[in-house]
Amino acid sequence: LSITMHIFTIRKKILFTKLAKDLVGIAQYACMFAWTGMALTIVGAFREIIFILKEKYKFAQHIAWLFVFLFLSAVVAPLLSWQGYISIIPSVGSVLLILGLYSKKTHVIKLFYLGGTILWFIYDVIDKNYMQAIFIAIEIIFLIISLIILLGKHVKNRNIQKMA
Repeated sequence: LSITMHIFTIRKKILFTKLAKDLVGIAQYACMFAWTGMALTIVGAFREIIFILKEKYKFAQHIAWLFVFLFLSAVVAPLLSWQGYISIIPSVGSVLLILGLYSKKTHVIKLFYLGGTILWFIYDVIDKNYMQAIFIAIEIIFLIISLIILLGKHVKNRNIQKMA
């Protein structure tokens, strides 16, 4: 799921794939007793559902959702699942993911996603969740490749427009 998500350039497909990844991640973090990771992943799954509905339903388009998810990720989830200062790392990563996934621009989504994913990688290494850290490392590689391709296309299109 992590790898296929970065192939997509359509926001809705990215969000659906991220939702599926989060649903698997909730169970995985629960099995590891990584409560902060689990709490933030639950918030993430709910976030993806609202962001998917944002394109179709008026209630999901309200900017208040952005602040709700930022508050839940930055304050509530870390406090309720506090494991020490380690809880701050995935919290900041989740904030970056929220800001990225809120955007409609694919390159913005992927840039913020990269920052957030790196922080989740650090959290998983510190939490000794090495299998998840390996998957995230692979995801980071594919994300960087997809960003290079996407930004390369963006620059090429800009150069073509300047020439016209």
